[in-house]
Amino acid sequence: MEDTLLTFTSHDEQYIKANHYDDAWTLNEKRASNCKYLVCCYSQGAKKGTAFCVGLISYLAEVPTPDHEKTRYAIHITDYAPIDRPDTWDGGRFPVRYVALADLGIDLESLTFESLRTPAIAPLDTIPPLTIAQAKEGLAKQFGVEPEQIEIVIKG
Repeated sequence: MEDTLLTFTSHDEQYIKANHYDDAWTLNEKRASNCKYLVCCYSQGAKKGTAFCVGLISYLAEVPTPDHEKTRYAIHITDYAPIDRPDTWDGGRFPVRYVALADLGIDLESLTFESLRTPAIAPLDTIPPLTIAQAKEGLAKQFGVEPEQIEIVIKG
């Protein structure tokens, strides 16, 4: 069963931990929203192809892109575990894979996760806008309920 998004990223461990996400990916939102884990592999340098972290996915968020581009997403995580698994990336051209964590040979029980739940503070003008549907979807995932159970009231 596909429970993991595997990315071939130019970001490093510090970027992922500081921002609580890996971004800006074109992906199948429905397929990706069924994944629980993010595994990042270096796309450059001496460790190219090496998986360096496992994250627990909290939600996907659209990121702004120039006109006429496909929608891109940031894959947000709440928890982070460092790993060092050479040759995890199979050399494929598309930088996102939908895989089973077990097929990567990663044992969750052997990992020590660090919580990233205290969100990084970002200036308001850098936070991408959300639709009501996106906000309900993210809140539903966060609290383990259905989106129809979320009510949002805007006062202004």
